Amino acid sequence: MNTERNDMKYQNNHISNVIFRVDFPKILAMDLKEATADFQKVIIKKFPIVKEISVDNLHFQIQDRDLSTEKSEEFAWEFVNKDDNKKVFVSSEFIYVEYLSYLNFEEFYSDIELVFNALIDLYPVEIANRVGLRYINQIELKEGSAFDWDNLIHPSLYKFNNEFFSEEDKLARSMHLFEINEDNNILKFQFGLFNSEYPNKISKREFVLDYDCTTSNIEINDVFNTINQHHLIIKKWFEKSILNGLREELVVLQGGIK
Repeated sequence: MNTERNDMKYQNNHISNVIFRVDFPKILAMDLKEATADFQKVIIKKFPIVKEISVDNLHFQIQDRDLSTEKSEEFAWEFVNKDDNKKVFVSSEFIYVEYLSYLNFEEFYSDIELVFNALIDLYPVEIANRVGLRYINQIELKEGSAFDWDNLIHPSLYKFNNEFFSEEDKLARSMHLFEINEDNNILKFQFGLFNSEYPNKISKREFVLDYDCTTSNIEINDVFNTINQHHLIIKKWFEKSILNGLREELVVLQGGIK
């Protein structure tokens, strides 16, 4: 792939959600309601609103042919910024950062560093069971046919709809999944005509490009390098998915990676 394309930076985007998530072995110290007080102090300037979430777990056991259930209560915490468009969720088994309004990777990465460093400084986390970065692009155009993505999206991602279906078929949704092995990373790439008015017939010009890159079983010190790898992988496949018409709509800027 053209390396210049991998370095593209855009003024606009159609990104609806960006999610960073790390799963780790259960931290017993976080089962207590007051366990996140020190964590909150570190991130409170950026995420001042906290919501406590109670999770009821049911455990099933079979003893002497009898089924017994045991109920336990655990706590998790959601921290939110003042604009309610950036969120941090912390539990005893995973942490994630989600942006509902995304500007660039540098800003997002800065919050990842803040949140994740706060966690590993306070709690004994040595390995990550799973690390993931996900970008969901919901492209919505007000004009044109819902099935016309010429010079916008790579034809391999949508042409089969036009060739297989007709207007009489009343297509309600056309979503597809590729799973791609990128060295030690797995990219799940979902794409297609999502249709926000489902189950009605597709009428709006909408296309989803959803990239979810994950890596399993890594040392905790490798998390940041892994996320940077994920970002470059997603960037590569995004550039492979779009054409110059969409690049013009996004407005190409000079230099850097977004």
